[in-house]
Amino acid sequence: MLGVFGCLVALGWLGSTAFMFVEILSRGGGAREYGVAVFLAFVGLIVVLFYIILFRICAEASLVFFQIHNNVRDIRELMEEKSGVID
Repeated sequence: MLGVFGCLVALGWLGSTAFMFVEILSRGGGAREYGVAVFLAFVGLIVVLFYIILFRICAEASLVFFQIHNNVRDIRELMEEKSGVID
């Protein structure tokens, strides 16, 4: 599951890769230029996958943070009901 940001990053990679190959095709590039383009597209794909993993880690961390915040709030409310006011 990529999410919105992951899809946008992947779409950007796809667009830049397509632009690179169309540019080489319009200039009549040789095999060496296509090889460099394939290598750059592969490196770009690896970078995109790292970004997607980073987005997922950040999303999970924020979900855990807010879940802990809600749990602490519930515990404080429960302790207030049992013993009165708590700092």
